[in-house]
Amino acid sequence: MLLAFALGGLWAPQPCLGQWTTTINCPEGRVYRDVRQDAGRDEFCELDLPGSLQVRDGPSRFWYSEGHFGEEGAYQKGRKAGPWRECNRFDHCRDQTYELEYPNEKARGVRNEVPVRYEGGKYVFDFNSCRSTWVTRQTADSFLELNIVSGLIRCQVTYIPSTEKNRPAGEQGHYLCEIPYAIGVREFDSLDLRKELPRVGLPQFCRQDEPGLTASGGLAAQAVAIWGNTAFIDAVTKKEAHGWTTLANAIDVECAALERPQSGPDRLTLRLNRYAEGLVLDRIGKEEIKADACAGRYPFSPMERLRDTSGRTLFTFGLSQDQTRAERQRICITSQMKLQPTCVSQ
Repeated sequence: MLLAFALGGLWAPQPCLGQWTTTINCPEGRVYRDVRQDAGRDEFCELDLPGSLQVRDGPSRFWYSEGHFGEEGAYQKGRKAGPWRECNRFDHCRDQTYELEYPNEKARGVRNEVPVRYEGGKYVFDFNSCRSTWVTRQTADSFLELNIVSGLIRCQVTYIPSTEKNRPAGEQGHYLCEIPYAIGVREFDSLDLRKELPRVGLPQFCRQDEPGLTASGGLAAQAVAIWGNTAFIDAVTKKEAHGWTTLANAIDVECAALERPQSGPDRLTLRLNRYAEGLVLDRIGKEEIKADACAGRYPFSPMERLRDTSGRTLFTFGLSQDQTRAERQRICITSQMKLQPTCVSQ
């Protein structure tokens, strides 16, 4: 009852006739926002946090244009919660209910907190908890969005800068970081993780992919990939299911070497960063693992392992026995990684 009253009638959005009028009431401590972009309108409540950070918190309404309703419901700490009505541009609508805890977050013990905060002059990220949250940072001169998603094995952070004040960026200059949960809680000088991760001695987990950078037209990071058939809780059935998820890809490769044995296909040896190495090793014997090249188009032979004198694990795969396919695998590999004579520590 309280939610419906705050929204002005959750399932019956008021028509927009002539001038736009205020249609939501924000809870105490929240800031009312009314963003107009093109012919549309986005009306919502915002919670201001230290460090110029903001999250949506409270009732929200959106229109594609006057007379064409988009959606309405309520946000809690930066993401949709409770009952929503969502419509497409053709006025086809559905009712959807969003849980406060997603099934896989609940299984991981994710905390119901915004996963980035400003404290002691630093931006503190909790990559281990990684509650799925949409966070913005807005100043007088800039507008930045962080789309934080709790993935199956990594915290996924999309960095979305805008060239316009107070306006979302769309597809302009964004990049994706896929950060293993084992990274834990870290402090940075800024929200630009592509710059901050190497600065504090961590691997570069961020990438800015463009289509068509492999021989098969797939994403550059998937020029080489190791996959695990990982268990997860299906959001609809609430039952355990399995799906292929990337354990490591070209971004995680510290060293790559190709060798031609006396017989059989060429072999690729990879040394991954320590965190990606751990993700693969933790799943061996627990779930099915496969590897391929060219964005999944050309599979490698089953994985073999070698532990070198430094204690690092090297992963070795055979290229395709078909010469044409093997050559395409080589092109994908060399387009994204500089080959070394060997990856074995001397």
